[in-house]
Amino acid sequence: MDQEKKEYHFLKEEIKKIPTNKKKFCKKLGVVILFAAVFGVVACLVFCMLKPMVEKRQAEKQTDLSGLTQEDPDTTTPPEQIIVQETVELSIEEYEALQTQLYSIGNLAGKSVVEINSVTSDKDWFDDDFETRGQSAGVILQNKGGEILILTETDQITDANHIQVTFYGNEEATAYLKAYDGATGLAVIAVDAKNVTESTKSMICALEMAENTHMRPGSFVIGIGSPQGDAFSVVVGNVTSANRKISFSDRNCKVYATSIEAYKDTSGALINVEGELVGIICQGEESDALKAISVSELKGVLTKLMAGKRPAYLGVEISEITMAIQEQYHLPDGIYIKSIDMDSPAVSAGLQVGDIIVAIDGREVLTETQFENYMITAEPEQKLSMTVKRQGSNDAYHDVTCKITLGVAK
Repeated sequence: MDQEKKEYHFLKEEIKKIPTNKKKFCKKLGVVILFAAVFGVVACLVFCMLKPMVEKRQAEKQTDLSGLTQEDPDTTTPPEQIIVQETVELSIEEYEALQTQLYSIGNLAGKSVVEINSVTSDKDWFDDDFETRGQSAGVILQNKGGEILILTETDQITDANHIQVTFYGNEEATAYLKAYDGATGLAVIAVDAKNVTESTKSMICALEMAENTHMRPGSFVIGIGSPQGDAFSVVVGNVTSANRKISFSDRNCKVYATSIEAYKDTSGALINVEGELVGIICQGEESDALKAISVSELKGVLTKLMAGKRPAYLGVEISEITMAIQEQYHLPDGIYIKSIDMDSPAVSAGLQVGDIIVAIDGREVLTETQFENYMITAEPEQKLSMTVKRQGSNDAYHDVTCKITLGVAK
């Protein structure tokens, strides 16, 4: 039994440390030190070679950064404007001062206002002669080139036999019709500068048209001319609405409604706080709010009238077909004809209410702006070809081409 135990007894091992070879260890340590020294020398050489290049690059970056910190409008982005709206309550004294300042602007612009008196001769049913006298206000648009050009309305002067103008300072002079537009009801009359004294010419001034006539509810406006029936009067108020439009023949114009009370014989102009023309006053009903047509849509018409030319006339009231209308009513893209003047070139050419204008002379015309731009550059008696889409008996739209000769609005 003891012998079997001896046969299956586990082997016993004894671990002994390997004796250190000092000579070999010193040799390896020397090699490591040598390589470390070589690496240090190489690193030092590389650093010395790259140092000038690094310093030059850093200097260039500092120059670029310093350039960006300078106030250069071409390289810097302007800071975003932050508009803070705050309701400020004015004292009675401050409100009076504000009103006084606005009236001062209106009184200064009053030097551009004239009173117009017209005399029209006619015969009654019994073939007897009689005269009709009219009175309105106008504003001076130009005071140079030998003529004083005045903007007014057509109602009182288109058939007048005699037109008399009273300037600021009460000097009177005879005027004559330069040109008028029956569609918008606007006219330009002229006074020969030779018939006006130098003192009056130095006193009066032309009313500048605003470059940007964008007005919004709350904007201060000043009515000059005859805003409440009295010549050379001034009224002050605010814009209450600026998103409405009024339709004339061949164009739509923005209308500004104001807080100013208007009367039947209202006439004149609307100016902003810079004293610039922004609107032409429309005649309204008694106790109605004063309204004015924005001059931004009428600059082309006024330019023609001042040159003695009458705008071309087709005789349609239009409405642009927006995407929403197109989707709702399933209409083609284009300009909808909602009304046609009697005895107009449009009637003679065979245009119909409900036609949709899509092209003029082969060029696509699908927006109000495109149509109005074409019309303001056209001339009376000009011939054109207009393509419209017309709805047939099966509700499908088909193209119709109309030959048109433009005229002038009476």
